[in-house]
Amino acid sequence: MPAEDYLAALAAPAAPRIGVLRLLIERAEPANAAQIAATLEAFRAAGAQVEEVPLASSFEGLHAAGDTVSRSEAAAFHRDLYARHSAEYPKHIGEHVKAGHDIAAVDYIAAQAHRRAFRKGMGAVATRYDALVSPTAAGPAPKGLESTGDPYYCAPWSFAGMPSISLPTGLGPEGLPFAVQLSSAPWSEARLLAAAAWCERVIGFKETPRA
Repeated sequence: MPAEDYLAALAAPAAPRIGVLRLLIERAEPANAAQIAATLEAFRAAGAQVEEVPLASSFEGLHAAGDTVSRSEAAAFHRDLYARHSAEYPKHIGEHVKAGHDIAAVDYIAAQAHRRAFRKGMGAVATRYDALVSPTAAGPAPKGLESTGDPYYCAPWSFAGMPSISLPTGLGPEGLPFAVQLSSAPWSEARLLAAAAWCERVIGFKETPRA
């Protein structure tokens, strides 16, 4: 997509139509769920159309399917290098690659079919909205640099190839940010960025998170 299309989408974004994935929000920590609820109310007050939408039935088991695809493809990509230098791999990556060697082709193909089913089902829902709202994480951002946190909320959109963006909404008790995740249909980046630009202005986050 040409760069000017993105720039035009960001110049004067209109109030978006937002689909709320309530089941995912309810799984978050109470303080984060309350933060997202307050953010959604702010969106409504500013003129956004906000309504609840269902998760595709193929969401069930999607994380396991995504792990199967990820491990299989990691094993295939690193096959020769890992065979020569397995001892030099970081523990987590090495375990990921090693596990991929034990995945049967039939399981990989089934996992890919599951992933495509979710992309088709959730993509059909997403096309009716400028953005789908879910948590970025269960709670605020994790402390320190050892981990990026639980990928439960971000992984489905990565598996499905659906663009997503995270916006900070406030600070938790330790000074680390809460955030809301906006996702859209495949190949809808300009539409998503416009919605995110509008949402970001409404949220007006200006706090400085603690390191």
